[in-house]
Amino acid sequence: MASRSLAPTSRSRRTPAVPSLMDPFRLMDSLLSDVVGTRGGNAGDLLAQPRMNIEDKGNEIRVTAELPGVGETDVEVTLDDDMLIIAGEKRQEGEVDEGGMRLVERAFGRFRRAIQLPFEPDPSQVDAQFRDGVLTITIPKNAEQCDRQRRIEVRRDSAQAGSGSRSGTGQTANTSSGSSSSDQRSGQERDARAGAQRETADTAA
Repeated sequence: MASRSLAPTSRSRRTPAVPSLMDPFRLMDSLLSDVVGTRGGNAGDLLAQPRMNIEDKGNEIRVTAELPGVGETDVEVTLDDDMLIIAGEKRQEGEVDEGGMRLVERAFGRFRRAIQLPFEPDPSQVDAQFRDGVLTITIPKNAEQCDRQRRIEVRRDSAQAGSGSRSGTGQTANTSSGSSSSDQRSGQERDARAGAQRETADTAA
């Protein structure tokens, strides 16, 4: 990436022990930092880093790039198989007029961003629009890519449900077995009492 910056941070000069607030170089540095939106660092390098956002809309992918200071003719969008490439040049200019001194500095920065897409789009279907410093690229998915995206139903674990059913069946069987044993003991007790009554009757006779 080639970049050139005329920001005062790259100047070789002696820095005073207590920098003056009226120093035109400091004022220009502050102005350029405010334009870029971030303080510190090299203004040209910051200018060459556009902010980007990539969204998957289901049936299409949308790429948005913020390119302040870039004209429509200064940006280029290309497709190389499944690689989307955005390149261009950004320009920013700052001016300070303080104490009869007029200082103008310009910052230039080339940028190039390559984004690998999850599929190879049809270049004739890709749409790129530039408005108010914002580049919006819409990349439709083909039918095959849309068919690949299916929602998977989340179900309850069948093994756990089966284990609970088997456990309930075992408890029912045990209960039935216990009931049969109780009925058998009750019958034996009735037979014993009946036999004792018969023996008592025979003895009395």
